[in-house]
Amino acid sequence: MLEKSTFDREMNSYLLEVDGILKGRGLMSMKGTSSLDEIQKEVELTLSKMRENRATGKANVNSLRALANDSTRRVAVFADRIRYNQHSSLSGLGDHGDDLLSHPEWKVAFTQVAAAVSDFTNRYSRLISNMDPVARSQVDKALASIIDNATTSYKTSPTDEGAQSYSQLSARQLAALEAELSSKLAKSSAAELTVLVQQKDQERVRILSNAKLVESKASAAQMSVINDANRRAMSTLEEILSNQSSYDAAIRQKKFRLVDGDLAMMQKAVESIRFGGKLGTPPARGGPRFRDASAESLSGGAFRFTSADLNTITQAQLVEVVRKNTAYLRLSRHLSPEETTEFRKQVNALTIDAFDGKATQLKSFQDYSLSMLSKSSSLGGVIILDKPRKAWPNVARLGMSMIAYPGALILLGLVSYRLLIPPNTP
Repeated sequence: MLEKSTFDREMNSYLLEVDGILKGRGLMSMKGTSSLDEIQKEVELTLSKMRENRATGKANVNSLRALANDSTRRVAVFADRIRYNQHSSLSGLGDHGDDLLSHPEWKVAFTQVAAAVSDFTNRYSRLISNMDPVARSQVDKALASIIDNATTSYKTSPTDEGAQSYSQLSARQLAALEAELSSKLAKSSAAELTVLVQQKDQERVRILSNAKLVESKASAAQMSVINDANRRAMSTLEEILSNQSSYDAAIRQKKFRLVDGDLAMMQKAVESIRFGGKLGTPPARGGPRFRDASAESLSGGAFRFTSADLNTITQAQLVEVVRKNTAYLRLSRHLSPEETTEFRKQVNALTIDAFDGKATQLKSFQDYSLSMLSKSSSLGGVIILDKPRKAWPNVARLGMSMIAYPGALILLGLVSYRLLIPPNTP
């Protein structure tokens, strides 16, 4: 049977996706009302199927995600229908819907326009959801009017030519709306990219400032490593801003990984200078077998706790985050209450998918990580010595002395007497 923590995580992920669909279409304020009864029934049915599959032992991560994906597609269709009807005075096709759909050419035209509107909504859903309420309402009304025009145009000209004219008019209206949103999307993407580069550059400047503080202790080779890595990081950041391919999320992520590698190299060099080049040196004889500050933990960011969004992070990335935080915990022996809570959530969110389906490796990894947590101190590494045991009262010692010491003196006197005084001869 699927573990409860894994099942709960998949179920919560599904519910978050449903909330995202409602938020993107401006329907969150209607949550819990009868207007969303159709969506509520769909969600309850999907959750019931998930629970039933788990109870019968048929549930796994892939099957649960397949159920969730199918359901979210249906929820999106229901949400679009509610959204358009909310802004349309005729509620879709109105009283002439049957007549319109019974005409072959009009049915084809309306189906194509409805599909184009749905595709438009899917492509710009993120941008629309982030708009202010007034702008979002204007877009919704524009899309609803395209649907409404089907009834108006059919009443005016219920012919094949009328269907073709409606299809062409709708295409021009969607093209105009798309041109407007494309311009806004380009500006939004450029602003987002600029912020991401500024955040990464701020991290570069912070490391460089730390290097400046320890520059007097550094050798020429160490400063050369820092300067070379700094130049590479700056060059990559400038290339990200100037290259249009950076708007592709996959390419952008790979470029940022190059920057992260250079920043990690700078950080490692700064820490080496700060600790006098003693990082990673073998321990003295009789010391611990493992190094307290390995090169791997330094380059992986083990000197700070790493947070993660469990709703978007992959299992492979989560394993790396938990590994880094475990190394950080092993070195610092301390986490704040908030970090402790988040660390437990990270460990419990791991699944067998991250270990090629091997449950034993997953359990071993989780046990080791949590064992480091149990050894940590809430005092930030302050060692508390055991309390000294209270000695016996001196009165007890005195009583024993009064018994033992006189007996020993008497025995010593008898032995001395026998040795020093010869016996009487007859």
